[in-house]
Amino acid sequence: MPGSPNNEIRGNGLIEAPPRKVLELLRQPDAATIRQYNPMYDEGYDLERIDARTKISFGTARAIFPFKPRDTVTRIAEREVQGTGGTVLLLRAVEHASMPPQKTHVRARIVRGMHLIQPVAGQPARTNFTFCQQVDVGGILPAWLMNQLIAQDSVEFVKRVGAASARRR
Repeated sequence: MPGSPNNEIRGNGLIEAPPRKVLELLRQPDAATIRQYNPMYDEGYDLERIDARTKISFGTARAIFPFKPRDTVTRIAEREVQGTGGTVLLLRAVEHASMPPQKTHVRARIVRGMHLIQPVAGQPARTNFTFCQQVDVGGILPAWLMNQLIAQDSVEFVKRVGAASARRR
């Protein structure tokens, strides 16, 4: 991204699960479910429900020695994509009075993010899944290193979302 040390990463893949299962997975707030596709996730909870399809959530990620653990406060808005039958989850960092930065964690920021869940024409058991994400992990971790790690993990992230979605009943 011009003017930012943090790259925006995009990943895309076909998932062997219907779009409703992928969306159900991404809506789940419990840590065990989230860890199925985000193994660094530690814990979290919703801070505020803005409306039926928009919330503000707090989450923490485990520490990688010798660095402090990270936390995030993220606005997540779920919207239908007109004319496609798809759904998009829009993510962005926000401030929230009930969760100021803590000394025990470094505040990471999802500068902007998106999870797009689209049906595949004529294949109701498959989903076209796309995500984009620009993250500022904060602290002393250099942006170039995090850019490389996040980019390397993008294919695995899509695979983990697919595997976790396929396991849903």
